[in-house]
Amino acid sequence: LYGGCFISSAIRGPGIVKQVAGTGYLFFGPADPADVEKYRPLETLLRDAGIKAELSADALLPLWTKYIFIGPMAGVTSMTGKPFGEVLAGAEERAMVEGMMKEVEAVARRKGVGFPPDIVQASLGKAAAFAPATKTSMQLDYERGNPTELDIFIAYMVKAGKDLGIPVPLHRKVYAELMMRE
Repeated sequence: LYGGCFISSAIRGPGIVKQVAGTGYLFFGPADPADVEKYRPLETLLRDAGIKAELSADALLPLWTKYIFIGPMAGVTSMTGKPFGEVLAGAEERAMVEGMMKEVEAVARRKGVGFPPDIVQASLGKAAAFAPATKTSMQLDYERGNPTELDIFIAYMVKAGKDLGIPVPLHRKVYAELMMRE
């Protein structure tokens, strides 16, 4: 199944994860839309447990909708050491986030993802809705010296851009900078 969630959480200890922000919304769905109904019992199980879960016949759209938001924000917050509010308030940082979102949009559209025309502005709006002091999990991992999600959020786009012939210079720049720190 494809899937993801919108949540800001922190590991408090072994087996203890605390939600600190975000909607706590989970989405998932099969690669083949024809198989969606056989996963309906899983959706019911999650909802009955109090989890905001949604089964989707087109899980790639919400997956890429999250990716276009979190990948650029994770990269720029990790690179600059600044939280959401400072990144979005800084002209250079905001331009980098927006440019990275446009790079993700180009790759996703080439892969057949049916984004709405305003996906970049909607994603910037989503970032602005978070508390200004919000940090991405990747940023926190860099700050703590933990393993990071660099390969998922940034390196994937560098490879996908290369494979599809789509320029992703901002992702390359962030990747190079963060690789030096690892």
